[in-house]
Amino acid sequence: MHLYTHSCTSDHAMRSKHRSAVYTFNDDQVIRAKQAIEILQKEFEDPFITKVIPFKTFKLNDQQYLDYYYKNPEKPFCKTFIDPKLKILLKQFSSHVDEEKLKSSERQRF
Repeated sequence: MHLYTHSCTSDHAMRSKHRSAVYTFNDDQVIRAKQAIEILQKEFEDPFITKVIPFKTFKLNDQQYLDYYYKNPEKPFCKTFIDPKLKILLKQFSSHVDEEKLKSSERQRF
């Protein structure tokens, strides 16, 4: 899902701040992530820039950005970037969606 919903083939201006990566916790995950990237590459015209990187530490985002989409669904960033990504996910991966959570999420958002 990650590869379908962000610019996994684009080395854009914000890439130094927001890298394209899959973080892993063990060697088995490294192997599986690399295999998935290799398989999915066939579905994309341009090569992936997404890296497989061992997880080291986690830094929680600033409070103002936590749950940003749910708090600000009408903001331009949400309309321009997040809504289209959610539509892709719901269309392409609907079999993986928990309908009850989706309904709950929609009630909170709308």
